[in-house]
Amino acid sequence: MLLCNQIFILFSNLKGNRDSLLYQGHHYLEPDDVKDILEYSELILAHSKVKKMYVLYLDSFKDFKREVLNSLNIDGFKELITEKSFTLKEFKTTLRNHEFKERILYEILREKYY
Repeated sequence: MLLCNQIFILFSNLKGNRDSLLYQGHHYLEPDDVKDILEYSELILAHSKVKKMYVLYLDSFKDFKREVLNSLNIDGFKELITEKSFTLKEFKTTLRNHEFKERILYEILREKYY
């Protein structure tokens, strides 16, 4: 299964039957992009109906051949990434301290729900 399909399945499983928005792009993050990720996270989580969001960045899988990645099922793919949960405030700190990493699925939670 192609890597993009695995990412789509991963996020589909996370959302379940709830409404969601999926943005999946293809570009490498530059240092200036951290500011954009921060602003985007704040903007999304400022909406009254949004409780959490997920961010996953995959720079590359240099350690794995394309054939291996394409042969993985969703469970195999999930073994290659780590999941971490943060409040928006904690995520901001992670971004500002340049601790944002690839192959980590960040669950970012709104601090208050109204």
